[in-house]
Amino acid sequence: MCQICDNEYKDEEYIYIHNCKKIVNIPNIEGLDRLDINNCPNLINIHNIQGLNHLYIYKCPNIVNIPNIEGLEILQINDCLNVINIPNIKELKYLEIYDCLNVINIPNIKELNVIYILNCLKLRNNLNNYKPDKYLSVLKIQQWLKRLLFK
Repeated sequence: MCQICDNEYKDEEYIYIHNCKKIVNIPNIEGLDRLDINNCPNLINIHNIQGLNHLYIYKCPNIVNIPNIEGLEILQINDCLNVINIPNIKELKYLEIYDCLNVINIPNIKELNVIYILNCLKLRNNLNNYKPDKYLSVLKIQQWLKRLLFK
């Protein structure tokens, strides 16, 4: 179980959810500054949490939509195979997308300073339409070649 499933999140500024197979929905949690979600295979929805500054989502295969959270500055999405689009979050400064094979688009966000993209083949092929703003200081795009080991 996790803090959300146990209803133990009142007045928390930081919540870390790890290996929770029961959680399906993350509600709007007032006063939350940072939310880290790791390996929650049944999670399908994250509400638009007002005041959230940092959102990290790792290995949540059923998440399709990332909420457009006003004021969010850091967004990290890793190994979420069904995410397709990144919302246009005006205040976003740091964007990291790793191993999200179906992400096809990132919006032109004026305040974005850093973008890291790794193993997002569909996105990599669609970056021709991306026009970075003058505030962008780091844009790193990589594709790792994974080795297959045969026994």
